[in-house]
Amino acid sequence: MCRIEDFTGIKELVDLMLRGFCGKCGNVVVRLVETPEEKSRG
Repeated sequence: MCRIEDFTGIKELVDLMLRGFCGKCGNVVVRLVETPEEKSRG
C-alpha cells in the first residue's frame, strides 16, 4: 500500500473515488471508498 498525494475526490453514486499519485513512485493511484447506502426515510 502506498500514500496517495495530490488527490481529487469524485462521488460515484453513494461511494467516493479518490484519484491521485503515489507518494513513492509518482504513478497514478485510484482508491474507492465504499459508503453504506442511506435507508429511505418514510
